[in-house]
Amino acid sequence: MSSEAKVGLLIVGFFIIVGIFTFKIGGDRMPWDRDGGYRVHIFFDSISGLKTKSKVRYAGVEIGYVESIALEDGRAKVTIKLDPNIVIPANAKFVIGSSGLMGDKFIAISGGSAKSEPLKGEANVVGNAPVDMDQLLSSLNRISIDVGEITTALKTAIGTGDERNRLTVILENVQILSESLAKTATHNDQAFSETIENIRMISRDIRSLIHENSDNLDGTMQDMHLVARSLADTLPDITRDLERALSNLNDILETNKPEVDTTAKNVASASENLDRSMSGISKIVDKVDSGQGSIGKLINEDRFHENLNDALIEVKNTAGEVRSFIGRASDYRIYVGYRGEYLQDREDWKSYISMKIQPRPDKYYLFEIISQPEGSRKEEEFQYDFEQTPEFMGDSDTYRYTRTTWTTSDPVYSFQFAKIYHRLTVRGGLIENTGGFGLDMNLYDDMFWLSVDGWDFNRSTDPHFKLTGRLDVGDTFYLTGGWDDFMLRNDEQDSIFFGAGLKFEDKDLKYLLSFIPLMGN
Repeated sequence: MSSEAKVGLLIVGFFIIVGIFTFKIGGDRMPWDRDGGYRVHIFFDSISGLKTKSKVRYAGVEIGYVESIALEDGRAKVTIKLDPNIVIPANAKFVIGSSGLMGDKFIAISGGSAKSEPLKGEANVVGNAPVDMDQLLSSLNRISIDVGEITTALKTAIGTGDERNRLTVILENVQILSESLAKTATHNDQAFSETIENIRMISRDIRSLIHENSDNLDGTMQDMHLVARSLADTLPDITRDLERALSNLNDILETNKPEVDTTAKNVASASENLDRSMSGISKIVDKVDSGQGSIGKLINEDRFHENLNDALIEVKNTAGEVRSFIGRASDYRIYVGYRGEYLQDREDWKSYISMKIQPRPDKYYLFEIISQPEGSRKEEEFQYDFEQTPEFMGDSDTYRYTRTTWTTSDPVYSFQFAKIYHRLTVRGGLIENTGGFGLDMNLYDDMFWLSVDGWDFNRSTDPHFKLTGRLDVGDTFYLTGGWDDFMLRNDEQDSIFFGAGLKFEDKDLKYLLSFIPLMGN
């Protein structure tokens, strides 16, 4: 076996090991692994942020992943692959959750009763759309506007300038009045207590007298006589107590006369301030009712309402356009890949670095940088005129011939636009620095592809045609082989080739980048 073949086998083995390693990192199923589990199709009105391979959780436990996403009858059809040992009730709810405010999206399954029948494979269910963050922010914005209007109304009602502290003055006057009354009650607490005790004694004596003279009607006069005599005996004491109470009350009034006068003045001042405040409020209400000021215009003018309504409609339309643009941008899918092809007849490798941008499921753009092992082919046509025509030239004295040369092995570029029609993909654009086209046919469940490419149609010989077969071994690794430039097999320009490649989507690159620091440790 030649050294070049050994190197080729070593590189193919390396690609196989890298492909297996990539499957393990991304959590993909190996081609020889058994395809267990069952599928459920969920229909959502909106799946903003949800991607294939997103997790599926039931009661917080991961039980599967999103296998594919498609558009069907104006709704998003999400196919999930579930663990075969997990039983989901038919009345369970399917919603789109998020790991934090800006975290990755996943499908959350909740609810469902044990008595309900379990979901069967390939069942169709309807999911609940996630909360729209734009609507939430719009609601918060409307609330903040309402709070601002209320604050402005209160500011106008309280007043401006010297009138701004009306409520503060009224509250201070009420506080001064309450403090004065508290001081008066504290200073005269003893006198009030004695007066109340004397009144309590009088009440007790009257109750005793009534009780003693309530036995019968015959002793009423006698009882009245006894009462009169008792009153005569106790009246001097009662009189002295009353005199002492009146004297104490007079002393209280004399002692606290300044405080009582101040309290009366404060009450009168507070009443006057309250009257002025009520008058000011009445003027404000009259202005509002007559349509003066911002609040008056807001309440009375129809044009203000119409302008405000038009502005809110414009804001709503703008927000809808922004949401639509963000939704379209989030649907873009980007693939980055590399493949190497070993040209058997030329005993050399040809490398491709590619990037595919897919804005919609039915079209994509492909950009490639391609190495040229033997360099770029260049054909030059020459003409020679003979003064004397040789015999082998016949009647013509002009001899034309084409010389083929190979330039340096600088890389070439391809840029193609592709349109997908079910299983057939049509490509066109720039192929290896010249115009060309390509056809891709999906022969078996997105696993085996057959492609035909044609370019360099200005070549003096036949155009450059290439036949390629590709076998996808999972979502990341694939094998390729075919026949390059097969139209020039008689000129020995054709070559059988075989190779392998890797392709990564943006989410796959995130997995690999997150794993690189672990390898460094």
